[in-house]
Amino acid sequence: MANPTATRRQGIPHPQPILAPNWWLGLVPRELWDRKKTFFIYEIDFVPLGVSATSVNSTQIQNDSHFLIVAGVGLVTDAAGAVVINAPNGANSTGKLLTIRDVAAGFPLSQVPVPMENMFGTAMLPAVWAIPKLIRKGSTLEATVQNLIATAHNVRLSFWGVRIFPDIPQD
Repeated sequence: MANPTATRRQGIPHPQPILAPNWWLGLVPRELWDRKKTFFIYEIDFVPLGVSATSVNSTQIQNDSHFLIVAGVGLVTDAAGAVVINAPNGANSTGKLLTIRDVAAGFPLSQVPVPMENMFGTAMLPAVWAIPKLIRKGSTLEATVQNLIATAHNVRLSFWGVRIFPDIPQD
């Protein structure tokens, strides 16, 4: 005997997914596709990050726009800022562990501190995040960095992404 449920469903059309007009827009929540967007960089600096220290710093996401993080770029220099520690041709780790947290959402992006190189590349080779992270307008983006090296360094974390203005239509 045929499956009666399958017979009844044959005439009902199935909903089709709404596809983004281009691959990039597919990274943005659908309800924000027709809103104004601009490239932007938020920065969190630890200048200097002391010897074997752990420090927390944050930046406020502006109240007029959400921020979609698509890549991370980190710069680690000596305390004077003259010598780049994480040069793209270097084979050594920066010796930094970090945790990134969206304060409004209330949870970190990893369950434990991770090596900086897991989330941040260099300006010549940014670390593109596999799944972009949307930080809602007015929230706080917080970073905790632990220096595992017995030398003070300057650590600059750049969050590359897109400001999305939910109240302004796209031009």
